[in-house]
Amino acid sequence: MIKENKKLTQEEIKSLTELKDQFDDVVGRIGVAEAQIMGLDRQKQTLNSELIALQEKEKSVAQQLEQKYGRGRLSLETGEIIPL
Repeated sequence: MIKENKKLTQEEIKSLTELKDQFDDVVGRIGVAEAQIMGLDRQKQTLNSELIALQEKEKSVAQQLEQKYGRGRLSLETGEIIPL
């Protein structure tokens, strides 16, 4: 039995082409979003490192002040240390 080739209509071809284009567009936008997420992850890691460094510096300054003035509560507005 010989089978004949069948051909899609122009409307069917157009519909499938539009579907493929939409699919390609969404996949491309997913790639862009993933690249942005990677950039944000790197930025978050950098900020976390900066935060850790600031916390260590804060601890060091607090220890220095405590050695110099003793334990107390600091008022940044007045510069006074209120003993505990």
